[in-house]
Amino acid sequence: MILEDRRDTKHQARAVIVAIAAFLLAMEVYLVNRPVEGLPQTPLQADSFLTDALAKGYRVSQTMKIEAEGFDGILLRASLVGDTHLGEMALALYEVETVENSGEEQFSGEERFLYRDVVPVRAVLNEPTFIFKFPVIDESAGRWYRLEILMANTNSQNEIELWATPGRWSGGGSMFVNDESAYAELVFETRASDRATVWARVRHHISGVGLIALLVLAVCTHAAFFMILPVVMRFSLLRTR
Repeated sequence: MILEDRRDTKHQARAVIVAIAAFLLAMEVYLVNRPVEGLPQTPLQADSFLTDALAKGYRVSQTMKIEAEGFDGILLRASLVGDTHLGEMALALYEVETVENSGEEQFSGEERFLYRDVVPVRAVLNEPTFIFKFPVIDESAGRWYRLEILMANTNSQNEIELWATPGRWSGGGSMFVNDESAYAELVFETRASDRATVWARVRHHISGVGLIALLVLAVCTHAAFFMILPVVMRFSLLRTR
């Protein structure tokens, strides 16, 4: 009878340990693979509208603050006016300089050009969402950027309209048409593909020997925990009996 009780206790302890281990590992995988915060976006909503056509000489820009490292892409939604898919659209990215004034961050009026690309209209419209890719900006956290969009040829017969949403984005971004505030936001989403998860951010800040040491420490901690846990579980089950 005593032997059977001990066997039952061991089986129960093993089952509980396996359940705890599975739960902890699942939680750890979720935590290290969850997306980082600080990548602003404005989704398409029921009251979204199309901007004036870019081919009419309009130039649309969107200002945004990035709170994550590795900024490297902006997703946009565009629609074509008419039937032709010829022509090209130009996109440019600038870093907006800011200054501290009475503890508040304000634009200084100066910008630094970062990247420009010209893409065919057909490429922009082939997918529901177009991705404007640019070289990874490693130190993008806490900085402001401005995306500028216009037709590469102002005499183009094509007319492209961008989706926008009324009202200002709560994070401080704003949309401008020909440098005039439109009190709206482009429908956009920012990306940081190389730093899109917590684990990627850790690898960005800790590398080489530091990363190896961190992994060794994590393995040792897990090993010690799972060695002590069976003893604690068996003692607890025996006491309850």
